[in-house]
Amino acid sequence: MKIPRFFILFLLLLLTNMAISDIAFAQATFMMGEDVLHPSGLVLTVNEIRRNNFAGGLGGKGKQDEVRLNLTMVNTGVKTHRVDPQKDFFLELAGSYEPQHDPEGKATRLAFNVYPSTQSRVNLYFKVPAEDTHDPILFFKFDDSEVKVYCSPELEALAKRSESQTLSVAEAYRLSQFYVDSGRYSAAKAILEPALQLYPGDNQLLMLMAAVHQGYYDNQSAIECLERVNPAQITTFKDAISLAKTAMDLGHYHLATAVLEPYELINKLEPENSILLARAYYYQGNLDRAERLLNRLMGESVQDRMLYFTLGNIKD
Repeated sequence: MKIPRFFILFLLLLLTNMAISDIAFAQATFMMGEDVLHPSGLVLTVNEIRRNNFAGGLGGKGKQDEVRLNLTMVNTGVKTHRVDPQKDFFLELAGSYEPQHDPEGKATRLAFNVYPSTQSRVNLYFKVPAEDTHDPILFFKFDDSEVKVYCSPELEALAKRSESQTLSVAEAYRLSQFYVDSGRYSAAKAILEPALQLYPGDNQLLMLMAAVHQGYYDNQSAIECLERVNPAQITTFKDAISLAKTAMDLGHYHLATAVLEPYELINKLEPENSILLARAYYYQGNLDRAERLLNRLMGESVQDRMLYFTLGNIKD
C-alpha cells in the first residue's frame, strides 16, 4: 500500500522537530519547492508557477499577463485552520496584485478548512502588467504572521542541483545571495564553502561569505574574507557599494575608501554614498578630506542627519 506523501511529511516533521519561531516564519523568504512550516503545524509548499500572455483583452489596463500558482497545504498540527484564498494571499512583483477569478474557473475561490492530518491543494490566479517582469514573491497572511515565497523555478532548480554538485561561480553567487538576503546564513554557507574551494579568489563569493560570518556575529572571520578581496577587481558599482558598506560595518575603513574613491572622482556617488566615504575618512583620521567632502554636500543642499552628525564630530 502506497503511503500518502503528506502523511510521511507529517511523521517526519514530528520526529525531527522542525518547528521554527513566529519571527523566523514572518521574516524569512523561502523558495518554491520548500516546505514552509508554521509553529502551529501548517505546512505551505508552492509547487508550480506559470506565466502566460492574457488572451482576454486589454480591459483598459494595458497589456497583461496571467500568473497561475499551485500550492499545497498540510496540517501537521492539532488545530483546524481556516484559509481564504481571496484574502490571505497576494503576489508582489514591482507592484502588488490580489488573486482573481480566472476565466477557466480553475482558481480556488471559496474559503476552506485545513483539518489536522489532511492535505489541501490551492490554485491561485493573478493578472499582472506585461511590463512588470520582476521575479514574483507570494505573500501568505496567516494568524499574526506573513510568509514570503520567492517563486522562481530557475532558483529552485539551482537549489536542487547544489545538493549533488558544486555550482559555477555565477550560480553559487545567485543562490547564496538569495539565502543571505533572506537571512538564511547556514544555507548560504553550504553553497559558498565548496564554491570558494574551487574559486578562492572570487570577489563576489568572498563578499557573500563575509556577510555570512557577519550574520553569525563572527566579525573576525568576516574581516579575513574582506582582506582577501581585491578592490582593483571590483567591476560593478553595485558590488563597490555593497563591499564598502560591509567594510564600514566591520571597521575596515581603508577598504571602503579604496572602492568608493574612484566613483567619487567621477561624480558617480549618490549623496548617501558620498557621506559613507566621508565617514570612512573620518574613522581613518583623515578629517580634512572628510570635512571638504561634507561641506561640498552641504553646498549642494543635501539634507541628511548623518552628514551633520559626522561634520559635528569632525568639528569637535
